[in-house]
Amino acid sequence: MNQTIEAVPVPEKKKRKTSGERKLAVAPGDGDHSDSNMKNMETIMSHLGFLYRKANLRIKLAIYGNAYGMGSEAFLQDCCFVSTVDNIILSCSTESQTIIRRQFFEESEENWYEDFYSRETFRRHLFTAMVEFLRRCKTYNLPESV
Repeated sequence: MNQTIEAVPVPEKKKRKTSGERKLAVAPGDGDHSDSNMKNMETIMSHLGFLYRKANLRIKLAIYGNAYGMGSEAFLQDCCFVSTVDNIILSCSTESQTIIRRQFFEESEENWYEDFYSRETFRRHLFTAMVEFLRRCKTYNLPESV
């Protein structure tokens, strides 16, 4: 019993990308408008907005209600954080400033943008504004928690 064995071509293994060739999953500004990238940035921005409003409230309480001393370290940290965020916002384009402030750092109606943009246009401008803001955050030393 002689059997002939035919050679079956073996598919080539795909070459793994080196670390220099890989792209980060969340890299703002790469044009990646994916839902996960957008959600990650919105989560970061919402958290910064929460910290900003909290620090601002504590500053007002310290000034007007004397909740904790105006010379205390906590007061100075809050002032530094709020001032830094304000400077970052001011360094953005006018349109990005408006979007960032109204969407994350101020109390606004839920769909405030409907008077200015369609939903898709707003999402596109929001993405651009968040990328611009977060890139500028890298040049400042924002405290990780307040």
